[in-house]
Amino acid sequence: MKKFILLIIITSIFINCSDTNSGKVTEATVAKTAAQLEDSSVNSINRIDTLSRGFIIGMTPEQVDRQCKKLEAEQIVARLNDNRIFYRFETKNFVLSNAIDFYYYNNKLYRIIESTINSLNEPKNKSNANFKEEVLVDTKKNWGETPYTNGTQPSKFFWLKGNLRIDYLENEKTVAIAISDIGMERQLIAFNAVNEKEEQQRILSQSDSINNATRIAEEKIIEILKDKAKRDWPEDYTTQEFWIKEQITDYHYMQTIPNDDKIKKKAQRDWPLDFSTQKYWYNEQILARDRLK
Repeated sequence: MKKFILLIIITSIFINCSDTNSGKVTEATVAKTAAQLEDSSVNSINRIDTLSRGFIIGMTPEQVDRQCKKLEAEQIVARLNDNRIFYRFETKNFVLSNAIDFYYYNNKLYRIIESTINSLNEPKNKSNANFKEEVLVDTKKNWGETPYTNGTQPSKFFWLKGNLRIDYLENEKTVAIAISDIGMERQLIAFNAVNEKEEQQRILSQSDSINNATRIAEEKIIEILKDKAKRDWPEDYTTQEFWIKEQITDYHYMQTIPNDDKIKKKAQRDWPLDFSTQKYWYNEQILARDRLK
C-alpha cells in the first residue's frame, strides 16, 4: 500500500513538472505583467535564437547577407534590397507574400519583422477565409497555440520563447510578425534613452549659451540707450524712461525678423541705434513692396 501511495506521489510530481515546462499560459503567468513575463524569459537558461529561413539572432550583417545569397541561390527568396528579402508561402486557402526586414544593434541582428500580405485577389479554393486568421494559425503552429495578450508592444498577441519575444500585429491590409531578442532590444532602448538625454542636455546648454549671449548684447544696448537718453534729455527723466522702454520694445521686434532680410540690414545700417525708426521704416518698406506686387 505504501509503495502504491509513493508511486502516485511520484507520478503527480512528474505531471506537475511536465505542465510547468510545457510553455502553456497558466493562471499564474496570466497574472503577471508583460514586463514580468519578459524578465522571466530573459533570465531563462533557455535560448531559442534560430528564426525563420535559417536566420539567427546575433548574426552580423555579413552573415545575414551570406544567408540571403544562399536562399537566393536555392530560389527560396528574392532580394528586394540590402535589408529586405521576399518569399511566398501557402496556407490552407491563400498564397501569401512575405517581406522580411532585418534590424541590427551593435552590428548584430536583434530583430526580424515579417510583413505578410495576400498575394492573390482570390483564395486558392474560392473560400472566404480571412488571410489574417490563416497567418495566425500558421504562427501558432510555429510558436505555440496559447499566446499572451497583455503585451507591452501594440500587438494583438505575443509569445515568449527563451530570450525571444514574438509579436503578432495587424493593420487593415497587412499582418506583421516581429521577432526580437528582448535583452538586445532593451540595450538599444537604454542606449537611445541615454542619447536622447544627452541630446536634450546639449540643446539646453546651447540654448543657455544663446540666451546668455542675447542677454549680454541686450544689456550693452540698454546702457548705450541710457547714455543717449541722458544726453538728449538731461533733466527730463520721464522722457528718458519712456524713450528707453519704447526703444527696447522695438529692439525686440526687430530681433524677430531674420538676420538675412535685406530690408532689415539696410534699416540697421541707416539707424544703428534708433530701433523705433528701424521698425517704422522696415514696416513701411514691406507695405510698399506688397502694394507693388
